[in-house]
Amino acid sequence: MLYLFLGACHVKEYIDDYFMKVIGHLYIFRRIFLSKKDKQWNK
Repeated sequence: MLYLFLGACHVKEYIDDYFMKVIGHLYIFRRIFLSKKDKQWNK
């Protein structure tokens, strides 16, 4: 039972880390995309 609990905690930690990475990448891509769009608008 304790092993399952620790396993679930580890999985949750892994999922949280994965989501943070995905959100971080999406945020970076969005900033790059918006900055490119702004440059196109300024031309």
